[in-house]
Amino acid sequence: MLQVPFSFRLRAFIGGPLRRKMRAARELFLNGAHKDCRGLQQAVLQDLLRLNSGSAFSRDFGLSPGMSLSDFRASIPVSDYELVRPYIDRVAAGEHRALLGEQNRLMMFAVTSGTTPAMKAMEVMRMGRRRRRQASSTAERVLSPTASRS
Repeated sequence: MLQVPFSFRLRAFIGGPLRRKMRAARELFLNGAHKDCRGLQQAVLQDLLRLNSGSAFSRDFGLSPGMSLSDFRASIPVSDYELVRPYIDRVAAGEHRALLGEQNRLMMFAVTSGTTPAMKAMEVMRMGRRRRRQASSTAERVLSPTASRS
């Protein structure tokens, strides 16, 4: 019989409840998202607009919290990486507010080439515990059967 190290057994025991909770949250989100996908998308859009308000990108494209999805679509052209490259370059040079709002903290840059020969820097934001809870409560509020619909 294969002997499983104690540290693996301990990790499985301690991590089990967390894994179950994460799976349940994922299932709630996925099962609920198809019920009110538009409502959830609108709530996520509003959260992102609030989080990044005050950035140069938001000012340059006329983005503001509370704007409708059609106004958002009209403000941001369908584009490629080149639209945001100058803002990402400014963030990489230390100008945090070029692309991100005051409350949106950059964790790191990930470098990718994607399908093009040129390397691209993709910003990765740090979402603290408080921000994750806010996102979770937004999803729960939107997906709740008792939530008011507009």
